[in-house]
Amino acid sequence: MSMHQRGVCLGYIALICTTLLAHTSPAAAFDAPTRIQQSLSLSAGCGLIAFVHDTGGGLASARVRPLATGATQTQAAGGASFFNGTVSTTFSAITTTNLETNCSLADVTNLVQQGAAGGYGAETYIGVTFEATRTSDGDRYSYRAEISGAAATTVTVSQTLLNAAPTVTLGSLSGPDGSGNYTVIATLSENSTDFTAASLTLTNATATVSGSGSSYTIVLTPVADGSVGVIVPKGAFTDSQGLVNWAASNKVAFEADVTAPSVSISTSATSVTGPETVSISVTFSENVTGFETSDFTVANGTVTQLQGSKANYVATVAATGRGDLEISIPAGAATDPSGNTNTASNTLSITNAIVEKTQKVIAQFMHTRATQLISSQPDLTGFLSGGAGGSFDFVMTSLNGEFDFASQPGAENGVWMRFNGSWSRENTARSHYLFGAIGHHFKISPTFLIGGMVEFDYLSQTDEKAQINGYGWLAGPYAVARLPEQPLFFEGRFLYGQTSNDISPLGTYTDSFDTQRILAQLKVSGEVGVERTIVVPSLKLSYTSDDQDQYVDDLGNFIPEQGIDLLQGELGLDFRHQVNLPMDSATLELMGGVSLIGSSTNGSGNTALVVPEFEGSRAKIKMGANYIMPNGGDFVLETHYDGIGVQDYESYGLQLGFKLAF
Repeated sequence: MSMHQRGVCLGYIALICTTLLAHTSPAAAFDAPTRIQQSLSLSAGCGLIAFVHDTGGGLASARVRPLATGATQTQAAGGASFFNGTVSTTFSAITTTNLETNCSLADVTNLVQQGAAGGYGAETYIGVTFEATRTSDGDRYSYRAEISGAAATTVTVSQTLLNAAPTVTLGSLSGPDGSGNYTVIATLSENSTDFTAASLTLTNATATVSGSGSSYTIVLTPVADGSVGVIVPKGAFTDSQGLVNWAASNKVAFEADVTAPSVSISTSATSVTGPETVSISVTFSENVTGFETSDFTVANGTVTQLQGSKANYVATVAATGRGDLEISIPAGAATDPSGNTNTASNTLSITNAIVEKTQKVIAQFMHTRATQLISSQPDLTGFLSGGAGGSFDFVMTSLNGEFDFASQPGAENGVWMRFNGSWSRENTARSHYLFGAIGHHFKISPTFLIGGMVEFDYLSQTDEKAQINGYGWLAGPYAVARLPEQPLFFEGRFLYGQTSNDISPLGTYTDSFDTQRILAQLKVSGEVGVERTIVVPSLKLSYTSDDQDQYVDDLGNFIPEQGIDLLQGELGLDFRHQVNLPMDSATLELMGGVSLIGSSTNGSGNTALVVPEFEGSRAKIKMGANYIMPNGGDFVLETHYDGIGVQDYESYGLQLGFKLAF
């Protein structure tokens, strides 16, 4: 039994004993020659009072009375008081309802009251006791108002605290944690077993509660951006005596951010050529932390450096050179100050241009080789015209160079050979070309030859870092014919061959590839002499193709097959004019001519990227002179201009040469 319960029991026993004594003991009277009074305030509207006085035959009462005018009526213990020595029932008995309704008290229990009875001279006790909770603060008290004792009468009015209402205080906020949650510690003034999430009033949040006794941990999860708050309201929990908290806690509030930061990546790079590096801009929608190089997802590349902070970063990505470079940032790579992780970024796809660059280098190389192959073809008409002979030529110009060695046997001797070479420069590209041919023919008739030839060539070309070279051969039949008794000549050939080539498109690694090629050529020419002048009209049609095989480069890229077809027609009108010199042993020959050239390039792959500016039709003129010395030496001076009739293309030069015949 608790002390409170023992006190209540003792009070009952005392009251009962007093009552019994009043009936069995000799009559006694309150002894209060002067007024004795005690009182206390139950609330702003009620007071508890007890008084006794012998005047007028005796006054004695224990009451609950109003403290304000017009308030609830006065109630007396037992509904009876002494007035001038007689019992007065003017006031009703004290009730629980009145105390709870009008006196700001709650849960009134153990209400015990005894009013006036019999005569004033015989009474020894008037009083009331009860327990109640004050609604102003939730504390529970034991209340007492009594008049006791016939002799040495005492008056007592008191309130005794039985149990203070529990209180709760919310501590400071901590967080957010990695999941965006915040933590608040709730500290109770005494132990409670029913403090749960239901004990909370939440704003824009959900909560979980853990703990026991007088300490609990509240974990808040914001629902949306904006203000978040938590408070423990009045009546949210009870203590071990069942007393609820009558005061709300302090409020904890903060602004929440539950929106995940977005991130975008961008670059000015549209393509990479092999193992290059590109700069990537990374922009978050808000400041973040924890963003590192390992947070990127990269295909065919690696992030080698990351600079920046807060919301802006710059990453350096090294491409492997194999396939397209793809870059993205997955969700959860970085965290904002509220603990939110980012959403996934867009994906950058940067084209790997090494395939296109490699094909373009190869296509340019094949086009140069096709052009050089056509221009280097040996003249077969001389086998029947009789104008051919062995020679050694070396020609140097400001833009290109050429050497030539030829053994030209004529119709009676069927074995012949020819070697020449050239080098040129166009913008940043430089090339060197070597050509050789060996042939043998049979004289079918004085006006018709048929034979076969084998050709060999080598081309080396460099353009900035790109380097490519190739060896090749062609073989096939040829024929030469002349109209009987007329200076009109025909020649034709058809050759097939292959090449083996090495390419270093970036100057860092070398790959190999093969091609197959065809050459076909037809030519018609004639000679018209007028005194010392010879006019030579001609028409030549040439076709060559070069088809590259597919292969896989050193970086692992698939290089598709491609081919080039070059069709060229040339209509020429040349002249040679002998000039009389004082010395009969020396000869001066003036020469010149004009040619109309038409060309067309077609093919697959990247051949369209290397179509020359002079594609189509154009005109070329040339002027020069040969001075043949008595010992057979031949000095040559020649100029030419090429590009008449086309835009954005012209070619001109001065050629000095020396020829020694044998």
